[in-house]
Amino acid sequence: MKFLADENFPMPSVIVLREAGHDVQHIGDIAVGSVDEDVVKRANVSGRTILTFDSDLGTLAIARNQPAHGGIVYFRLFSYKPDTPARMLLDYLAANPEADLSGRITVFDPPRVRQRKLE
Repeated sequence: MKFLADENFPMPSVIVLREAGHDVQHIGDIAVGSVDEDVVKRANVSGRTILTFDSDLGTLAIARNQPAHGGIVYFRLFSYKPDTPARMLLDYLAANPEADLSGRITVFDPPRVRQRKLE
């Protein structure tokens, strides 16, 4: 899968996802300081799913109708190791091989994972 990690997404998790074979760009490496609208635009142009800890990206996509075509994966974690988000995502994808992240906001809010279509 192709992902765009927001600046708040930990680099150790980016590395874990890359080692698992995923194509992951980190916004801090390609456009540091980008505002949320630009992150969404960049993800849409490159066909990537956004990885973030920023709930404002979901608000932007839903309330302001700026769709993130590849989807948004939002991690609602309060205490975690830097590689935890990647491991959670990899476990989820392994347990749900038909999972579709496109056009959806997927919320990791342990112990559950929720999805909502971005319309």
